[in-house]
Amino acid sequence: MSRQNGYSKDWSAYWASGALTSLPQDFRANYEGEIAELWKDQCDGLPEAPRILDICTGNGAVALLLAQCLEAAGLSGQIVAVDAARLDTGQLARRWPDLAGVLERIEFIGQQPFESFTPKDGAFDLLASQYGIEYCDWAAAAERAFSLLRPGGRLAMINHAPDSSMLETMRAEQRDYVVVDDSQAPKLIRRWLEGSLSLPDLQQRLGRAEQVLRQALKRKPSPLLEQVWRSTAQIMRGSARELAAHRTAIGEFLDQVSAGAGRLENMLRVNEAIERQPAWTDVFVDAGLEAVSEREIVYQGRERVGCARVFVRPD
Repeated sequence: MSRQNGYSKDWSAYWASGALTSLPQDFRANYEGEIAELWKDQCDGLPEAPRILDICTGNGAVALLLAQCLEAAGLSGQIVAVDAARLDTGQLARRWPDLAGVLERIEFIGQQPFESFTPKDGAFDLLASQYGIEYCDWAAAAERAFSLLRPGGRLAMINHAPDSSMLETMRAEQRDYVVVDDSQAPKLIRRWLEGSLSLPDLQQRLGRAEQVLRQALKRKPSPLLEQVWRSTAQIMRGSARELAAHRTAIGEFLDQVSAGAGRLENMLRVNEAIERQPAWTDVFVDAGLEAVSEREIVYQGRERVGCARVFVRPD
């Protein structure tokens, strides 16, 4: 994702958790199946010591897959991974100790929008992006991709597809955030933390919020609503001493809810922009790249999770 879209703080908070992918509900660790196979295929035909750049890397899910592919093929090479968000590879290694050795093969560069990235060394043989480059300024990203590829080098990417099941999930989650906002629970709790609302007033006002959340949960199960409802109920019934001891944790929870809403808004905006401009990838051709393939990615034969595209910089 790009710093320019204004959601870097929200994504930084998410990657700080140590999650590898932006779809933890679907992938317990890293991407697998048809997605992993696509990146394995992209390692075919690379030189013995390729230079690879993972664009909008997040916590390096694709960079890790590519590093593992190179290792399995006995290839050396350099993998650089950039993202506009703040990255913490130490936390990542602690969360995934089995990947520590592979992580050492990757040069992570956080707080770096792709559109302005200038490498220390030469051009790249492969640029990779998964649910990333579409979060950039499209025209600027296309120009940067062309400039960073060596002649004959490839840009391979998996992009959001607006008619995928993922978009349906996002929209359902957005409705849950609307319920959370309508309940007023986060706003009231924040006012108490800031000192503009007394604890007795907070607990009295949270009665309606808890009722709104509970009724919504009766209509439809939701991990988000369940979490906010339980937290609201605990605060509403907690003693002043108990809540004073947990003020920091309560503030962190509110920050997590806010950041989650921001990330979701970012993803929906990008998907809606693609929906309005289905030919958005024409910018890469306009920048001088040649489109060589395009196909749907269907996970486990049943869920359409994106569109895979490959572009080449002509010799």
